[in-house]
Amino acid sequence: MINVQIVYPLPENPTIIDCQVTVGSTVGQAIVQSTILSKCQLSLEQLNVGIYGKLVTLTHLVSDGDRIEIYRPLLNDPKEIRRQRAKLKRK
Repeated sequence: MINVQIVYPLPENPTIIDCQVTVGSTVGQAIVQSTILSKCQLSLEQLNVGIYGKLVTLTHLVSDGDRIEIYRPLLNDPKEIRRQRAKLKRK
């Protein structure tokens, strides 16, 4: 068994679950086993995930101590937000 951490970082209430999975488990299997899908009402097929900030697929094999991060969709394009701020500063 190896230890992994599953994180879904909502701004007001981040969900962090520590769990143990068998050696050779994938990211998708670890997420399902952690029960975070039902706790946060997520669908596995629509997730973007990463390990320590690096985007990976659901079939990526996990290692002991990995922090699996579930990414939320962006509400606004960061480039557009910077453009708007720059435009306001010019005025």
